[in-house]
Amino acid sequence: MQSTFLNDLAEHFIRNHGDSPESCCIVFPNRRASVFFRKALYNLNPRVQWLPGLITLQDFINDSTKDRIIDSTEAAFHLYELYKLLEKEHAEDFETYNQWAGHVLQDFEEIDLYLVDAKKLYSSVDAAYAIKHWSPETGNLSHLQDQYLHLWSQMGKWYELLRSDLKRKGLSTRAMAYRYLAEHTESINTNYNYYIFAGFHAQNETENKIIQALIKAGKAELIRDYDQFYIDNQQHEAGHFARKVIQEGSGRLPDFTGDYLRQTERSIKITGVAKNIGQTLVA
Repeated sequence: MQSTFLNDLAEHFIRNHGDSPESCCIVFPNRRASVFFRKALYNLNPRVQWLPGLITLQDFINDSTKDRIIDSTEAAFHLYELYKLLEKEHAEDFETYNQWAGHVLQDFEEIDLYLVDAKKLYSSVDAAYAIKHWSPETGNLSHLQDQYLHLWSQMGKWYELLRSDLKRKGLSTRAMAYRYLAEHTESINTNYNYYIFAGFHAQNETENKIIQALIKAGKAELIRDYDQFYIDNQQHEAGHFARKVIQEGSGRLPDFTGDYLRQTERSIKITGVAKNIGQTLVA
């Protein structure tokens, strides 16, 4: 049976950091990976030993963020208060507002994670929507179109106000925290001597800047989990970022590229289940 990515990672860790494991930290995309990595380490070296730090990227960001990070639900309440202050008597009730607030906050998150200039973006989008909805027959917009464009025209203002309001209260959204560290890499808190960012595939701009800043400082390395099956299939979207990284880099496959999908025997059983409860019972 072919070795898995986590087994290869465990061998790499023991070979390069086995003498002082406590000084190293491995950053995974999720907590599940760290559970299986512990098992892989134990299988290779069952004697009592120090473990490296095992955290997620979100944990890593939290360690460097002074503000309290809030979720999208709490952010929606903060945005609603600002929305009422701006729109006054024209503001919709919370139930109606909540139907579209999630989409607005998702846009704000994407702006921060990809380091977009919000002012330029929303001014461009506002103009584009105005052109799209202008009627050449009447030259005027309908009431509904006018409301729609007004909503878009306020987005940039809401984005800036929400950021400043949260900052004043010592709060931050997840994306705001990522953006701040990407733009102020000197604020990254490194509790360990060395970091291994493992299993990441397609990072957004903030993640890439944070990781690359540590790599350039000689404090980290990035080990991606690629499979040959996806890379070879030019039509498969799962291999898009892998092929892009390879093309932009040395042109050769990363050391940890495996061929697990094609070389591992699998037994697949398909069970028809109607609803989520039934799926849970079968599992």
